[in-house]
Amino acid sequence: MIPSNTPPQVNIASSVSTITLPTNSVSFTPIVTDDGLPTGVPLTFQWSMTFGASPVVFSAPTSRNTSVTFSAAGIYNLALAVSDSEFTSTSSVQITVNPANAAPVVSVPSSAAVTLPGTLTIHASATDDANPPGSILAFQWSQQSGPAPVVFSAPTALNTTVTFSQAGSYLLSLTANDSQLTGTGLISVAVNPANQAPVVFPGPDQTLALPANTLTLAGTVTDDGLPAGVPLNIQWSAISGPAPVTFSAPASATTVATFTTAGNYVLQLSASGSIG
Repeated sequence: MIPSNTPPQVNIASSVSTITLPTNSVSFTPIVTDDGLPTGVPLTFQWSMTFGASPVVFSAPTSRNTSVTFSAAGIYNLALAVSDSEFTSTSSVQITVNPANAAPVVSVPSSAAVTLPGTLTIHASATDDANPPGSILAFQWSQQSGPAPVVFSAPTALNTTVTFSQAGSYLLSLTANDSQLTGTGLISVAVNPANQAPVVFPGPDQTLALPANTLTLAGTVTDDGLPAGVPLNIQWSAISGPAPVTFSAPASATTVATFTTAGNYVLQLSASGSIG
């Protein structure tokens, strides 16, 4: 009795189902069995892509064993058809190609300013492509430069509060690592010295004899310029005396005081900004 021909049996054996670019190829060594019928007719092989995100290249598309090269990330379904000239059997395999890992993108304010004594709270953000799969971003704040060490309240958190002990220019950084690649954000911080009260000198004590009734008062006011952009408020006033005093320029350090009555007077020069 002549045996009847049966279809070939084919199984695409592969231990790889997922790759991540820049790794872009997978090799296949399928298991193929056949009954040898029809006698003397060799098996033929044909690899193909049934669907995928982009064309692929088979190193040997008409051989049992082949390597497949992918050009883009996506999901691909590959098939191998084996024919004995009468019957054709097909096996397929799905390969997931992940995009290449990109470094996390870290966003922090480019600059900030604070005045001693004080702290600065920095709100940052980070975006990532979720590669490698399952990875969790790790954050680290650090000081790149500055006249004195700073203290981070949460050095491994996305947001942190920074304490400064000395005025000057500082450069701080936040890194985000996805276990393979690191992204960095930088912030420059100008730390201003603590605001000091203005220093006021109204001038030396003076004596006036009527009928002369005016005195030129040449006071001085010095200030540290803080807070920046806040003008000084200068004011002459009479603290005590037998009669009112008139000042020609009461809001200026230099003024002329006019008296109408003899007696002892105490005059005051004051200056203030936001404090003092």
